[in-house]
Amino acid sequence: MTFGLLLFSQLSYGQYWFGLRAGGHRTSFNYQNEETILPIGGRELIQNETYSPVAADYNYEFGAMVTYTATDRYAVHGELAFERINKTVRSQDGAYFIDNSFKYSYLSLPLFLRVMAGSEPVHYYVNLGPKISYLLSAKGTIFIDDFNEVSQGPRDVKIVYDQSDGGDISTVVLERPNRLQYSLNIGGGMMLDLRTGGRMMIDLRYSWGHSHLGSNTESGLLAFGENAEYTNQVLSFSIGYMIPYNPSELLKGSSTNDLMQTETTSSKRKKKSKKKN
Repeated sequence: MTFGLLLFSQLSYGQYWFGLRAGGHRTSFNYQNEETILPIGGRELIQNETYSPVAADYNYEFGAMVTYTATDRYAVHGELAFERINKTVRSQDGAYFIDNSFKYSYLSLPLFLRVMAGSEPVHYYVNLGPKISYLLSAKGTIFIDDFNEVSQGPRDVKIVYDQSDGGDISTVVLERPNRLQYSLNIGGGMMLDLRTGGRMMIDLRYSWGHSHLGSNTESGLLAFGENAEYTNQVLSFSIGYMIPYNPSELLKGSSTNDLMQTETTSSKRKKKSKKKN
């Protein structure tokens, strides 16, 4: 659909809009298997008997965006955004004690086909398209009951993705990580035309993740009660500001200027020729 729209847009009056947006999101976590065995402290614990329900968390996102409007009705919208996601895992009352908190940072690239309606000054739209997210970094604080036996409190750790980087108490290895994660996005919103010539955008979208954080196979995280085989489901709200850019108008202006310069040069040459005569 995107390819067809871009092809069609070559015959239309296409216009670009550039801007920035910022907002917040609610992230919930969908485990592939809540019966996962957690090999903690020489025990084998079942996740759904050990964890409290992993609560949804809230965080922020921001980024740059560009929209190519092919017609009054259809557009392609793309973004480059930074997203922060938190996740907290705690034991149920009476279960083996776990208290872990993780922070994940992503660089995301969503691409939408946009269908618009309405007229000035209020425009409405719906979005549908994929999103690719790259895991920039992960860190957190881990604590299991075994730490008390060696007089250690919560431990700050960095999650690494290569076996050679692990091995000390400040790093935990994530086996076979999915640093590139994929999701399907759907949403909608409205745009308000402003007197400045720009537009304010109010956007709501839902991101349905399709990639696990990583594999549990020999993962160092599993020994601390962190099951890596889950996907992120994200509901986000943001506000943005966009300004227009119309290359066809720029070209028209350039053509006019070139024509005026040509005419001026021509008239000067004629005047010089008359004086010589």
